[in-house]
Amino acid sequence: MPALLLTPANDITIEHVTQLIKGGYSHALGSILGRKREIWQRGFTDHRIRDDADYVHHRDYIHNNPVERMLVSDPTEYRYCSAFPGFKPDPWPAAVKAEISKSA
Repeated sequence: MPALLLTPANDITIEHVTQLIKGGYSHALGSILGRKREIWQRGFTDHRIRDDADYVHHRDYIHNNPVERMLVSDPTEYRYCSAFPGFKPDPWPAAVKAEISKSA
């Protein structure tokens, strides 16, 4: 099962962040493939990170997903994993930057 670690801003709920991620990805993929059907399962499971050890546990779980799915033998080999050497997150979209500026 895909997993994601994220830290929403104080005034944004995890549900809203998930809705934006799923909606944005579905829209982009739909325009590429010309489809309008759903690609995500309904709902999601959230877990609040309690401490450093809990963070490391969940980060390692995410890093090992490509290994568990037998896509690679080591997480650092999977280009789309944050364990990949040189991994850089995408820059913040302009709309998100604007929202953060308004709430600051």
